[in-house]
Amino acid sequence: MKLRAFVVMPFGTVPVAGGGDRRSERVNFDAIYGNLLKPALEGAGCEPFRADSEVSAGDIRTDMFFELITADVVVADLSIPNANVFYELGVRDAASARGVLIVHGGWTRDRPFDVAPDRSFAYAGHLFTAREPDSSPAPENRSEIAREVERLCKTFKEALASDTQTIGSPLYSHLPGLKPVDWNEIDTSKARYFGALNEDWQERVRMAEANQRPGHILTLAQDAPTRVHRTKILMLAVRALIGLCRFTAAREVLTEVIHLSPDDAEAHLQLAVVLASLGEASQAEHELRRILQQHEHNPNADEVIGKAGAVLGYVHRVLWYLQWKDEPDAARRKEKAKESWRLLLSAIRGFAEVHRRHVEEYLSGYNALLLIEVLKYLFPDFQPVPPFASRTDLSIVVRYTATAERENAEFTGDYDTQFWSSVALSGLDMLEGNDTAAIQAVRDACSVPSATLFHLRYFLDRLQLLELLQFSPVVVSGATYIVTTALQEKISEKKWDKVILFYGYAIDEPGVQGAASRFPAANADAVQAEIEGVLDRWQLDANDLAICAASTEGDVMFAEACLKRKAQVRLMVLEPTSDELVRALVSPDSSNWNSRARDLIDRPDTEVWYHRTELGDALDPLSLKSRHNRWMVNTARMEVEGAGKAEPGSADNTARLFGLLLWNGENQAGNPVSPSFFIAEIRKGDRYKGRVETINPCALDPAARMAVRV
Repeated sequence: MKLRAFVVMPFGTVPVAGGGDRRSERVNFDAIYGNLLKPALEGAGCEPFRADSEVSAGDIRTDMFFELITADVVVADLSIPNANVFYELGVRDAASARGVLIVHGGWTRDRPFDVAPDRSFAYAGHLFTAREPDSSPAPENRSEIAREVERLCKTFKEALASDTQTIGSPLYSHLPGLKPVDWNEIDTSKARYFGALNEDWQERVRMAEANQRPGHILTLAQDAPTRVHRTKILMLAVRALIGLCRFTAAREVLTEVIHLSPDDAEAHLQLAVVLASLGEASQAEHELRRILQQHEHNPNADEVIGKAGAVLGYVHRVLWYLQWKDEPDAARRKEKAKESWRLLLSAIRGFAEVHRRHVEEYLSGYNALLLIEVLKYLFPDFQPVPPFASRTDLSIVVRYTATAERENAEFTGDYDTQFWSSVALSGLDMLEGNDTAAIQAVRDACSVPSATLFHLRYFLDRLQLLELLQFSPVVVSGATYIVTTALQEKISEKKWDKVILFYGYAIDEPGVQGAASRFPAANADAVQAEIEGVLDRWQLDANDLAICAASTEGDVMFAEACLKRKAQVRLMVLEPTSDELVRALVSPDSSNWNSRARDLIDRPDTEVWYHRTELGDALDPLSLKSRHNRWMVNTARMEVEGAGKAEPGSADNTARLFGLLLWNGENQAGNPVSPSFFIAEIRKGDRYKGRVETINPCALDPAARMAVRV
C-alpha cells in the first residue's frame, strides 16, 4: 500500500529571491516537481500529487484542506518565501503530529523564525535555474538530476521509516497532550467517496470471515482502498483474523498498525491477546505492563487500563495453565497447579481489579469468581483477602449485570455480548450447583449465530483447564461435549498434509527468441515431464492441496498432473469467465490448451475461485495482477497455518508449504508478478518445513530433463 504524499510548493516559473546577479535567475518549480520530487517520492513508496493535479468538480480549496488533513505525508518546499506554502504547512502542523517533510533548493539561507529549527532536506536547486524565460532543465543536467533523484529517494525512505516514531509538528512537540484532529466525520464529496470505498472494503472483510477465508482478509489488509481510514481498516482485519484463530497473520497486520500508529492502545492490547494465543505469554505480559505504565497517570485512560488489566488477567491464567497442563499424571498435575499458585492469584487480582474499576465488566468479575473457586478447590483452607472478601456479593453483581446485558443484547442483536453473557451465566450456575441451567446456558452460548472460532476455542480452553483439574466434572464434561460439537460444526476447512503453490511463465508468443524467451513452445513436453517428476518425488496424494492461477499453459500441466494423483486442486482465476481465461493462452497450439483449460474449470472435482467475485476490483487496475499473486501466496500460507487447536501456543502447523515454479533465475523478489517473488514468500514458510523447486523451461531439452533445485 503506497503512502499518499501531498506536495505543497510554488507553481510555475518564478524569480529567485536574493541579491546581485541572482535576481535575474528563474526557477521552474513544475520541473522540480515532475523531474525530481515526484520520481523520488515514487521510489520511496509514495503516491505523490499536488493540488493542481487533483481532478475534481468541487471547490479546490475544500479538496486542498482535505488532503492537508488526511494525507499520509505532506512535502513542503520552502525554497522561497511563498505565502501559500507557509499557510498550508501551518494547517498541516496544526492538524497532525507527524507526517511532514520539508525540502528546499538552497536559494535562501534564512527561513522565518517559526520554521527555522525544523528539520529539512536540501536538494540541488541549481539544476533547475536559468536566466531565460524558458527554465526547463538543460540537457547536460539530466544525468545529474537522475543522481539527485536517487539521493533524495534514499533520504525520503529514511525519513519516512522514522516518521512514526517521532513528533514532527512543532505545535504538538511544544504542547504535550494536544490531540490531533479527528477527520473521520468530515463530510465532503471526496470524504464521502473514500467513505464508500471504506464501507465496501469492510463488508468484504466481514464476508471473508463468515466464509472462513483468512487469505482473503490478509490480502485485503495489504490492499486497503485508501490510507484515509487505514488504521480502522487494518484493525477490522485483525479482529477478523483473530476470530478465525489466525494469530500469526493477525500479528503481521498488528505490526503494520503499530508502525503507522505507535500510540494506538487498542492495537497493543490486541497484540497481547495474539501473543498469548501463540503461546508467547511472557512477551504478552511485558506488552501489557508497558501499556499500564504508559497510561497509569492519564486520567482519561481508565478504559484502556481496564482492558489491559482484563487481558493481563487472561495472560496470567495462561501462564499458570502452561505450568502444568502437559503433565500426564492427574495427581502430579494437580500438585504442579498448586505449586504455581502465585500466577493463579495474579490472574484473580487482575480480573477483580478490572471489575472493581468497572462494575459493568461482568466477564472480568466472573473470571475472578471462577478462579477464586478453583483456588479454594486446590487449597480448601484458603482464606480470601481483599479484593476477594465477599464471593457472594460478587456473584450477585455479576449475575445481575450479565443477565441485563444479555437481555439488552438480544434486543439490539449484539451477538458478541449474547455469547459472553451466556458463558458467564453458565459458569455462575455451575458454581451454584444448578447443573441443568448451566448446561442450557452453554447451549445458548454455542447457538449464537456469529460465535467465532476464537470465541468457542477460548471457551473450550477454559473448560479443558477445569477438566484437567477434575473441577465440577459432571457439568464440565457435558459443557465440553457441547462446545466441541459446536466447534467441529463451525470449522469448514480441511487439514492438508501438503500445500503446493505453482507459478511460472506462459509459453512464449510466436516469434519470441533469444534473451527474450522464457518458455519455448518446443520444450512444453519436457516441462510437463519435469512437473510430473517433482510431484512424484513429493508423493502428492488425496491429502494434499494444489493451488495455481489457471492462466498459463504451465498451470494447466500442473493442475492436470495433480488431479491425476487425486490431490485437491484449487484454481484461483484472475478473470471472471472461462472465455477471458483462455484468451491468455497464446501458444501455437492454443486450441488444445484452450480445450484443456475449459475441461479443468468444468471438472466437478476442481475448486474454482474468481478474483473479482472473492475480492472485488482493485482500486488501482494496474495493481490487479500483483494483488492476485499476493492473494495466492496468502491463501497458501493460511491453508498451511491452519486455525490451530484450542490450547494457547499449540497451533497445528503439521502441514508443509511447497512451491513449484517455472523460473529462469532472474531476481525480482520485490516484484509480485515475478516467480522470484513467490520463491521469497514461500521460503518464509520454513517454519512449516516447506521447500521450493524450480524448472527453467529454456534450460531443458528432451534428452536432459533436470529440475533446478533451490
